[in-house]
Amino acid sequence: RGQGGHGALPHQTRDTVLAAAHAIVALQSVVSRRVPPTHPAVLTIAMIQGGTAYNVVPEAVRLRGTLRALDPETRALAVEAAEDVVRGACLALGTDYSFQATPLCPPCVNDAGMAALVRKAAEGLFGQEKVVTPEVSTVSDDMAHFLEAVPGCYVLLGCGGADPSQAPGHHNGHFDIDEAA
Repeated sequence: RGQGGHGALPHQTRDTVLAAAHAIVALQSVVSRRVPPTHPAVLTIAMIQGGTAYNVVPEAVRLRGTLRALDPETRALAVEAAEDVVRGACLALGTDYSFQATPLCPPCVNDAGMAALVRKAAEGLFGQEKVVTPEVSTVSDDMAHFLEAVPGCYVLLGCGGADPSQAPGHHNGHFDIDEAA
């Protein structure tokens, strides 16, 4: 939040767009400089809302994004660092802020025994060459809540067609499940 005003008189404003831009750039350092490299995490600002005219500095700009980590300690560290960055950008540019971090899904952590059972069953059905172990990922799903309660295994079923590398990814407007899967 700042003081809006005319774009031709920026010295009379407390520029929220400029503060948001500085915050976004500085937030990119949270994972690379505050989280140990052995602890996977990702911070993405995916939404910026502010202003209604090209020549008016808005009173407020809203940033929204996602922060993901594979353990609660890393997530807490990254959340604290993210707020430090936003606070610093706003302080430097004379704006104010509010910060909210709402935990959604915990990380999906497969039970090793269940993962081995699923792998064996999949290899029996599809052949060993068709079963791959994906890299560690920070994607999330509400399946994580089930995995916290009972041993289980989250499985990614390939359904992108004959050449999955050519298929649009999930959360893409062109994503289309190959029904043959």
